[in-house]
Amino acid sequence: MSRTIRHPAALGDPAVPLPATAGDAYGHLAPLISRYWGPDMHYGLWDGPDDDAPFPVATERLTAMVIERLGVTRADRVLDVGCGNGRPAAEIARRYEARVVGVDIDPAALARAREHAHARGVGHRVMFLACGGPAVPFADGAFQAALAFESTPHFDLGPLFAELSRVLAPGGRLVVETPCLAGRGRPDPAVDAYLRMLGGRSLETVETHRRHARRHGLSLVDAEDITGRVAPSFHRLAAVLRAHRDELAGRYGPGRADALLGIFDAWAAARGVQASIMTFAKTGGGHACRPGARGGGRG
Repeated sequence: MSRTIRHPAALGDPAVPLPATAGDAYGHLAPLISRYWGPDMHYGLWDGPDDDAPFPVATERLTAMVIERLGVTRADRVLDVGCGNGRPAAEIARRYEARVVGVDIDPAALARAREHAHARGVGHRVMFLACGGPAVPFADGAFQAALAFESTPHFDLGPLFAELSRVLAPGGRLVVETPCLAGRGRPDPAVDAYLRMLGGRSLETVETHRRHARRHGLSLVDAEDITGRVAPSFHRLAAVLRAHRDELAGRYGPGRADALLGIFDAWAAARGVQASIMTFAKTGGGHACRPGARGGGRG
């Protein structure tokens, strides 16, 4: 059985409902991340130690890699679960002229998402809704593709995959990009600290994702390990934050600033953690091998 690390709030403490915790966490961290990282609150993609691409360029690279695997066309409707600032959703609408619905728990992030979509000229193709999930207010089979960009650690995978399978049309495609446990064994203590910081629920293995998805009619088509290319993300962010420690202390207080720096440093050096892009196809229909989607699944 795969090892799971759980945030205590996920164990049913009614005084700390998980969606509020996650929303508060991102609301608190968003100014910090956007100032030193950029508007995309997800990993960046680098080609090696000599690649000095700035954070915004690196995050745009990962966005492009992930959304390409959706294989969407102009006729498709796409759901982005945990859309955050809405950059991937807007890029899907811009690049493929698809209709996109983004859902997130953070009202401030949704406001930024709407502003960005309009600035990119795709506001008429993208809709953003406040939703704690995993349930979304859409009919069965309403979407041809779905995206979960570093959002699965905030959900129980069973209910999440059940809902995504419900709203996907037969043959629809789900792409999940996420940090995950590399395998069985005792995880690095940094994992739990990272989850607490983000109001996360659990970190799972690729195999656990595959098993839960399969139970709900979603077959794993491909699982790509991108750990080596995203690893610089937290090393570089930790270094930048440490260089601005005094500014952080002024904003958050010395104790909290040092705690945040410690968490980022530990996560950057964590063992037994990988980053993966998983592509799933819903049983039935004719979209499973559409152009732009990878095949030859592993895991």
